[in-house]
Amino acid sequence: MTYESPVLEEIGSVRELTLAASGRGRSDQVQWFRYDNDPGGVLS
Repeated sequence: MTYESPVLEEIGSVRELTLAASGRGRSDQVQWFRYDNDPGGVLS
């Protein structure tokens, strides 16, 4: 049961990367989108 927690987290990250790769096809664009959604204002 302890493995299910970390596995779910990994699947979540992989799923995002997979969707991003399929939709964008570039990791750079994915970072831009992530920064855009981040209220931290990293780009600023």
